[in-house]
Amino acid sequence: MKTFGQVDHERKVYHCVLDGFANPEQKEAILTGFTKTLESLDASEYSLVFDCRKLATFLPELLPILESYYRFYMTLGFKKVIIINPLHAPSAMQLKRVAKKVDFHPVFVQTEEEIPYYLAS
Repeated sequence: MKTFGQVDHERKVYHCVLDGFANPEQKEAILTGFTKTLESLDASEYSLVFDCRKLATFLPELLPILESYYRFYMTLGFKKVIIINPLHAPSAMQLKRVAKKVDFHPVFVQTEEEIPYYLAS
């Protein structure tokens, strides 16, 4: 899975793009990179947006990694977490099912155009 992020200080949004397949060997590097970016932010003033449109479905044995990511994001204290659903329906259903399992409540949207509505509310 490739990931890269960009901080929009004006809109107070940390925008991350996730694509490809989950890779257990990348987990620590992804979390470390994410944490390093957050050192310069007050997460309580920012929203976190994940663009998952090109994210592939997690293999069943890798779902604990997704769960750990969700638990990690919940500890950070962002104002809101918004996830742009994957284009592949089974991937979108999987993200929602695992979020529910770990009691993570992001806003799931279909398009990037929906994001400003949720940032304003």
